[in-house]
Amino acid sequence: MAPVTSRVEYSPDKRTRIYMKYKMGISQRRIAFEERVSPGSVSGIIRRYPIQNNASSCGRSGRPPKLSDRNKRAIFRVIRKDHFIKMQDLIVAVDLNVSKRTILRWLKHEGIHHQRALRRPLLTPTIAEKRLNFARMYKDEPESFWKHWISSDESTIARGDGEKQEWVLCPKGQRLDIQYVQPKGKPSRHSQMFWGAISFSSRSSLWPLHGDPTSARGGSGSIFVQDNAPTHKARIVQNWLREWAEQNGVTLVDLPPYSPDLNPIENIWKLLKEEICKRFPELSLLPQNNQSLNKLCEAAVEVWEDFHQDLINKLVLSMPRRLQAVVDANGWYTKY
Repeated sequence: MAPVTSRVEYSPDKRTRIYMKYKMGISQRRIAFEERVSPGSVSGIIRRYPIQNNASSCGRSGRPPKLSDRNKRAIFRVIRKDHFIKMQDLIVAVDLNVSKRTILRWLKHEGIHHQRALRRPLLTPTIAEKRLNFARMYKDEPESFWKHWISSDESTIARGDGEKQEWVLCPKGQRLDIQYVQPKGKPSRHSQMFWGAISFSSRSSLWPLHGDPTSARGGSGSIFVQDNAPTHKARIVQNWLREWAEQNGVTLVDLPPYSPDLNPIENIWKLLKEEICKRFPELSLLPQNNQSLNKLCEAAVEVWEDFHQDLINKLVLSMPRRLQAVVDANGWYTKY
């Protein structure tokens, strides 16, 4: 008989055949010879066969789980109270003797992912209602309408990285829920504010805001969009805009407050900052003085002018999808 190694998994058919031969009165030694298995295996199969289901293997106890049901319930209680809790603090709070990897693996199995929280402005029910009303008003406009849409905004660009993103524990598909979103703070590093405007087939110059913006392009029948930031609502800015709009036959539209997802130029600001960091990494090492800010302004203008108009056109024509996303979210956070 050929040598047989231990821990062999026999098929249900083979086990049934062995057991039936035994019931027919054939000796275990002869069964072992005919089936080419060890006598010990024959004995074990005969002993276990009556309690097995369809001659299938019995379940193994295996390695005991590191997290008990009590541990799991405690973890859920803690993260329901604080979605932004750090892993080490979670281990201490639940009094566990396991690694962070063990907890993260189990949470992932439960559909909860540890990932960076999305950064969004802090919305309130009142603001969400304004966003919803705005989206319903414009979401069904045709593409030709958006080709006359001019989006303006200001943005602060710092000579360095932005605020650190927090990690959050949230169920899959719920990153945009209000309790999992990290509100943005105001920039505090050495920085410069810029103003710009974009539209289908054109854009303004990029203006460092040392004073008031003095140039923007529009045309007859165009719609000039400004957000509700305090700098835009200042009386001097409002007076200038009204006069400029009347002279150029432009309709002024105010976006709902705290709605960067409804202003395509916000995507341009993000790309602008990323490209400045990529092309001019030395800016973050410069001292805090006017000369450094001048270099930042030169870099920003260069990158702004290099953006392809096709990119801007695609962003402008994404407005119907953005508005529909706001409607679908009932005025709350969207992916844009």
